[in-house]
Amino acid sequence: MAAFDAHAQLTFFARLNPIPVSAVNADVARAARTCVERTQGPASGNRIMAVFRQVPRACVKWEWLTHAPLVPMAYIEEHEIEPATWLDIERLLEEVPPHTRAPALFTLLQGPRMANVRDLEWTRVDLARRHAWIPSSHYKGKRAHGMALAAPIVTLLQSLPREGRYVFTYRGKKIAGTFNTRAFREARKRAGLAHFRWHDLRHAAASFLATKGASDRVLQAVMGWADPRMAYRYSHLRSEELRPWADAVGTFAGTALEIAMAPKVEKPKGNMVPGRGLEPPTRALRMRCSTN
Repeated sequence: MAAFDAHAQLTFFARLNPIPVSAVNADVARAARTCVERTQGPASGNRIMAVFRQVPRACVKWEWLTHAPLVPMAYIEEHEIEPATWLDIERLLEEVPPHTRAPALFTLLQGPRMANVRDLEWTRVDLARRHAWIPSSHYKGKRAHGMALAAPIVTLLQSLPREGRYVFTYRGKKIAGTFNTRAFREARKRAGLAHFRWHDLRHAAASFLATKGASDRVLQAVMGWADPRMAYRYSHLRSEELRPWADAVGTFAGTALEIAMAPKVEKPKGNMVPGRGLEPPTRALRMRCSTN
């Protein structure tokens, strides 16, 4: 985690009464968790508590504390990315409010996060070069992110009125807050996507790229992920680069497949039972050995 993020999250605990480091125990950790849960969701709360957890651990390392207390973390069930086809997206775009239709299409085709779409300024859009960028101060990874604009996006942006500083506006003003409004939630229900979130438009963008055969490197560059492992989440959607290897395995498996698919011929039952006299019964063999 970047130092700036850690500092910003540590300031959250300024709401707690100041206490000495030696007094940080399990009760204090639970009180901090309760304080966080009043205003934060489970995921955001875990990120804040993760920073809080490092403080007593560092104190143990510096021998200011003998042990670090257990910091409670919330269990978060992994969100299953809801699959959406182009027909699903088209129905959603028809249902969303008009002023959010353009931001939704921009998110779908370019893949930026909600805040980056909402805060996009005209000064950072070059329609002639089909390029846009997000400054490091506005991006999650604290580094600038460039976007190669798709041709339909250029046409879309050219059709928008330039009503001030920001690209996407509502009645001439910047869209404030979140796009996950009540109007959007009702629109997704009408479109048959009851659990679809605005952030899932970003997932859809990555999924469509993966199904078209985009490599992990391309996915990471387009989506702006700092961690290349994020691209692995979509690797199951991409089979084009694996298909030649599957065909190579198939060349070795041809003989085995012919054997497996060949009709079975039943053997005569007489051949399956040894004839009398070929092998003496076990009991008779033991008796013969004992008499000898």
